[in-house]
Amino acid sequence: LEIIVVNDGSKDGSLKILEEYASKDSRVKVIDKENGGHGSTINVGIKYANGKYFRAIDGDDWVNTNDLKKLIKSLEIIEVDMVLTNFLKCYEDGKIEKEEFENIIPKKIYSFEEIVKQVKWMCYHSVIYRTKLLKEYDIRLDEKSFYVDAEYMIYPIPYVKTVVFFNYNIYCYR
Repeated sequence: LEIIVVNDGSKDGSLKILEEYASKDSRVKVIDKENGGHGSTINVGIKYANGKYFRAIDGDDWVNTNDLKKLIKSLEIIEVDMVLTNFLKCYEDGKIEKEEFENIIPKKIYSFEEIVKQVKWMCYHSVIYRTKLLKEYDIRLDEKSFYVDAEYMIYPIPYVKTVVFFNYNIYCYR
């Protein structure tokens, strides 16, 4: 596990907190840069990523660590371009809604063409890409722009050949 945290120009003391985490855990790498927006932070993350798979997490969201541990073990023994997982919508009042994929066999490797015929949706919160694919095809999102989640989903698609689904709830979308 490699955790790349991008401080996108915050002036509120975030950098100091991030550096404290990095000093206690060698898996945490802190990148400090001028504000460039959401797309810019993902671009920097891809640039510095060395792991087999890449998952972007927004600053106000989090991951379910229990399922993340299971996912990491699963990813160690598989080689695909895209990984799909369920995700949770977490509301301020404590309500949680589970967004699940239906009619997909977990751990089965699908072609991209097969999977798009079987799913109703794929979104930023449910997708993990092979890092090598993002780097090899120089996937870069617009900077200083809104709604780059759609770009994150669309730009890699022409290069995705294989997809697997794991029945884990990884992303907690606030």
